[in-house]
Amino acid sequence: MGRLGFDGVLDYRADNFADQLLAMLPYGPDVYFDNVGGKLSQVVMGQMRRPGRIVECGQIATYNDPDTAWKVDISPIHANGLRFDGFSVALFLHRAAEARTKLRGWVEGGQLDPLEHELRGLEQLPGAIAGLFSGSNTGKLIVTIE
Repeated sequence: MGRLGFDGVLDYRADNFADQLLAMLPYGPDVYFDNVGGKLSQVVMGQMRRPGRIVECGQIATYNDPDTAWKVDISPIHANGLRFDGFSVALFLHRAAEARTKLRGWVEGGQLDPLEHELRGLEQLPGAIAGLFSGSNTGKLIVTIE
């Protein structure tokens, strides 16, 4: 599907996200790499199948919400027999040089296409920051100050 090669896409902001997920994956997801947290993550975890795996890397949906920040309802993890693992790039800093070498090779060999969305000028910065939260960019967002 398009440049990124996905089989399909979901609109996580849509009111019918749970229905979209069920239609795309009627038996449930096997793996969920979670950067979002909050309600979205609860919907995904509730539909996951055993022995699914959740890799938790962030909770951006809850960062500014003192009432729910970093709180996870573990009932779907328990009920569905899921595995929940925390991930932070900081755990792998000792392998950073190795990672850079491999990534560079993949880019140079055409196996990895690093997508970048570049804006030019300091005046673009406020819109760029807002765009990070609205999904207006694809890939790494770069603001070049000239």
